[in-house]
Amino acid sequence: MGDYDFGYVARPPILIADAVAASAAFPGLIGPLVLDTSAFSWLGFDGAGQLTVPVKPWLSKLHLWDGGMYDNLGVESLFVTTHPRVRSG
Repeated sequence: MGDYDFGYVARPPILIADAVAASAAFPGLIGPLVLDTSAFSWLGFDGAGQLTVPVKPWLSKLHLWDGGMYDNLGVESLFVTTHPRVRSG
């Protein structure tokens, strides 16, 4: 799990049921899946394209919703962040 900017976790111990619940989340009814980033070993890619470089996440917790929250409901503009690594638009 992960992305190119934040880092990746190889074989995270996340239950399929938790992933399905996060995917079914709807604002006001089911909240986001909250992950404590310190509970995982995060990696980045080295110069040869191998996932071997340890990285430290720049957030202590991740609040995960289904992609439809972002894409279909247009809620990006509701979230204001001052962290330089978070991009908008």
